[in-house]
Amino acid sequence: MEHTKVTNSIEEYKPITAKANIEFETFEQIDLIVATITSTEKVAKTKKLLKLTLNTGLDSRILFS
Repeated sequence: MEHTKVTNSIEEYKPITAKANIEFETFEQIDLIVATITSTEKVAKTKKLLKLTLNTGLDSRILFS
């Protein structure tokens, strides 16, 4: 296991700047979908890939992550 040196210097600190806000009319055009994860499976012959089955309330979708 490699050890990495962590430094907490004020000179190295760079604050994260917020992105500009969008107008409400632009936000209304976004199609947000909320889903429930109904099942997960590991994909064979992979280390980190998962097959997720999602339920949106309207349909069922399969997503790989």
